[in-house]
Amino acid sequence: MRSGQPQSLTRAEQQRDEVPITHDPRPNAVRAWVRYPDGPIEVEGLAVMWTARAVAVTWPGPDGVEHRAWVWVGAVERL
Repeated sequence: MRSGQPQSLTRAEQQRDEVPITHDPRPNAVRAWVRYPDGPIEVEGLAVMWTARAVAVTWPGPDGVEHRAWVWVGAVERL
């Protein structure tokens, strides 16, 4: 796991103010590429929200704390 906090897409990149956001009460298991300050890493987690362009992914960090980031939809693969 990388150090620091994951980097998330901006609100404009997510299009959160322009398109509907889907919230899933039963999040999907996914594999996703997320970016940390010192580089990208592939994680297994849950897709909890999404727009047409971006997905909010959560995954457990090495310290047990939940990490969350919005990533491009193309960086996510459903498991």
